[in-house]
Formats: sequence, C-alpha cells, structure tokens
Amino acid sequence: MSEKKNNKGLGNPAAATVVASSAAGQKAIEKATEVIPFVLKLTALGIGIYFIARKVSNRFEPRATKSEYPVANITKHEAEDRANALYSAMVGAGADLYAVASVLQGMNYNAYVLIYNAFGKRSGFLPFSKEMTLTEWIIDEFSVADRSYLRGLMGGIF
Repeated sequence: MSEKKNNKGLGNPAAATVVASSAAGQKAIEKATEVIPFVLKLTALGIGIYFIARKVSNRFEPRATKSEYPVANITKHEAEDRANALYSAMVGAGADLYAVASVLQGMNYNAYVLIYNAFGKRSGFLPFSKEMTLTEWIIDEFSVADRSYLRGLMGGIF
C-alpha cells in the first residue's frame, strides 16, 4: 500500500515552474521586484529614525555645581578616576558595595556632581544594555538598605 502525496499548489516544484513561466506568473514576479526597493528604503528610513530618536532621548545632560554648597573637595581629574573606579565596581555580575563606598566616602555635593558628570552615561556588561547615569547605576545595582548606607556616607546626596 503506497500513500499518494498531495502536491497541489506551489509546494510542488513542477507547479511553481508552470506558474512562474506563465504570463500571470511573470507579472507577479515583476511586481514583486518593484516592491523590494520600496521595502528596503522604508526599512532603512525606520532604522534611521530609531537611532536618531534614541540619540535624542537618551542623551546625557550634565549637572551644574551649586555655588551655595561648599566647593568640590576633588578635582575634575580625580572625578574622572573615581567615575572609572565606580564603573569597575558596579559593572558585571554583582556590585562591590564596599568599593563603591570607599570611592564615595567623604564626597560633598559638588564633588558628587563632578563624579556624576565624569561618569556620564555608561552601558552595562551585556550587549544592548541600557545606558545609565551614575545615580541610575547605583539605584539599579544596590538594594534600598545599601543605598541608605551609601547616602549616610555622603550626607544624603542621592
């Protein structure tokens, strides 16, 4: 007993050849090739709009220091070094609370602003991870209790 397969439609290579060689098939193929450039242009436009919107909406806006608070107790160069140390302590699996605490300990408000600006927006370890500011990284990486500990070291800045 042999079973006969149902090869109706374009699943059958012979039927596909017949349809492609017919006048209606040629017309369909011609219309399909006219649509392809439009689809490619539309896709490129969509990708361009996505990246422009992401760049505009995800830009970093530095904070200004406040003259009514004491002058920062670190220099801009030290702020860059501390920003890099904070990133190293928080990137990857788990964050080192005590490394972050040692970097932030004793900072006044304007020093934190310098570190915040030097940190900018940085992405995480995983590809396509969201770019975050220093404050967003601290909120993302640490529990409420850990953030409370860090606030205590800095006088409640963030």
